[in-house]
Amino acid sequence: MAMRSVPLGENRSNDSGHLLEQVRLGDRLARERLIGDYRERALAMASKICARPLDRNNDDECSIALIALNEAIDSYLPEKGAAFSTHVYRVIRARLIDHFRREAKNQWLYLEGAGDGNSYRAYEQVTSLEAFRHQREAEEREMAMGLFVDTLADFKITIDDLVQSSPKHRDTRSKLYRAAQCLVHDEDLRRRFFTTRQLPLKELTAVSGLSRKVLETGRKYIVALAIVLADKEFHFVRSFLSVDEEKEGGCRDGNG
Repeated sequence: MAMRSVPLGENRSNDSGHLLEQVRLGDRLARERLIGDYRERALAMASKICARPLDRNNDDECSIALIALNEAIDSYLPEKGAAFSTHVYRVIRARLIDHFRREAKNQWLYLEGAGDGNSYRAYEQVTSLEAFRHQREAEEREMAMGLFVDTLADFKITIDDLVQSSPKHRDTRSKLYRAAQCLVHDEDLRRRFFTTRQLPLKELTAVSGLSRKVLETGRKYIVALAIVLADKEFHFVRSFLSVDEEKEGGCRDGNG
């Protein structure tokens, strides 16, 4: 029996980052495990995008979502600043939009066939497309919030944790915002942050000018801010974090 290269007891908060690294090294078992871990989430994303329940045994959208998940594993780049869950959602959404558009082009051909068994299916597909168009903004906000919660969970943080640990004073929030900016704007620190699911405290202390104690105390809030700042998908979450738009900059050279 071949040895498993992915340890089963690994901390789940770091799991996807570790598995993605193993996939890049050509580890087939790591890919299979990653697909298994994200399978149900990918199908749920597809159902949300289609605005209807999906039958995984009959709906093409389910197969498209799983193919897109595999594509997302290959195309994910942590240095781009997006969480893996967000990247998966974007790829699934793009592939389903392509699918909707292909089906929409042929909708009248299908619908003209009275009594054709494809008629109801064609109507259902067109309805999905219209629902996607009309409800897109509200659904994407809901999905983005779900992705934000999932991404926080990758860092072992819950929404309740975040609410309880968020600073009450604007000055403190401003300082932690600056630390998050420094983290996100430094390509190496950003890549390490999303890959390891850990704050690089030593380097962040150097570039932000804040003490390690301040960073450790504000860790959960900084993590949440960094997730939001790194990905425009989460822009609306800034209001949830009581974030005022701050000026860019204020970061030091970590080598200085």
